[in-house]
Formats: sequence, C-alpha cells, structure tokens
Amino acid sequence: MVPKQQTADQTPAVSNGDEWTSVVEETPNKLDLTEKGQEFYGIYLGTEEITPENTNDDPFTVHLFREQPGGELYSTSGYKIAKNMKPEHVGHLTRITFMGLVDTGAQQPMKDYRVAVKK
Repeated sequence: MVPKQQTADQTPAVSNGDEWTSVVEETPNKLDLTEKGQEFYGIYLGTEEITPENTNDDPFTVHLFREQPGGELYSTSGYKIAKNMKPEHVGHLTRITFMGLVDTGAQQPMKDYRVAVKK
C-alpha cells in the first residue's frame, strides 16, 4: 500500500516541544578513508550486528558514527576500531585517522588507523 500524499490541512500538528524517539536509522555510509593522514570526526554510537539475509555469510559487527549532530551516519568494521572502541566511548566525539596499509601476509593488506576519543 502506498500512502496518499498529505495536504497541508491533513498534516498532523507538530510543535517544537514535541519529543521523538527514533525507531530506525538510515542505512549508514561505509567509512572509507583511503589517503594517508585523512581524518574523520564523528560521535560514536556503538555497535550493530548485521546478519546478512539470503546468504550463507556469517553475522558481523559494525561500529556506528554520526558526523556532528544531524550529519550523515557512517559504519566501519576495521580490526583496530573493533578492538579498541568500548561501550564507555558511546556519545563521545571520535577522531579516526588513516595511517596507511599494513602487509599482514593476507590477500588484502590491513588498513591501519589511529583513533582518539575526546574526553
């Protein structure tokens, strides 16, 4: 069912004092830093487990960041970020700096990041 477009006289009354609770967020952009020294600043929102549908792929966890309030949502599953971001960092401004690629002997080199959380 496709909802009919509302006209001005059908729009529910909304005031500046109304409080809202998000029940679903937009799909995040993939955080993809590629140039050495490139930085990203965002508020750390915590983790989300993704279970791929209609595939045999295993579930995986992503870390979510929002650019300054009202900005775009980003996700990453980088090893260093996954290992070091903790629940106590949720809500903190975070700086992620791409430091380059590290040859680990795997098929793809590992992306190396420096991560700082504002106190």
